[in-house]
Amino acid sequence: MALFWFGDTILPLTVLIQLHHSRATPLQLFLYMLELTDSIPVWSLDNLQCVQTLTEHTSVVMSLICWDQFLLSCSLDNTVKIWAATQGGNLEVTYTHKEEYGVLALCGVHDAQAKPVLLCSCNDNSLHLYDLPSFTERGKILAKQEIRSIQIGPGGIFFTGDGTGQVKVWKWSTQPTAIHP
Repeated sequence: MALFWFGDTILPLTVLIQLHHSRATPLQLFLYMLELTDSIPVWSLDNLQCVQTLTEHTSVVMSLICWDQFLLSCSLDNTVKIWAATQGGNLEVTYTHKEEYGVLALCGVHDAQAKPVLLCSCNDNSLHLYDLPSFTERGKILAKQEIRSIQIGPGGIFFTGDGTGQVKVWKWSTQPTAIHP
């Protein structure tokens, strides 16, 4: 029997499947597996079979997030890929965003005005903030070492954790601010 964490509770797979079907969009009826290879297996929660393997990355896939009706993946091949379901139900890449460095982690958040923003950490010790869906860069956060963990908190805050062990807490400002040297 496979067990999965759901919030603070450990659930058997059959209960997890029931939860998904009760409030799922089509993208959520699948389990996307991060294997630390260049491919992403897609498992059906209906029959527990691998129904597709996503193979568009050319290096290790480091992070996956499901957001809205899209799957976002990032890799050490310096790309973030946006996947969407075709009419036939398979996923295909609809957009590829290229970075200068390998991409380690992704997190989708909403800013103070409820606009979607993608947080994207790279192995040059930076965290890029992109407006979605345009991928317009709106800022960058620098760290002492690679940011390996990005988590959303309550009340518009998010957390970053880097290789030094530091955890930083960030909150969106409701007013634009200028940085002065």
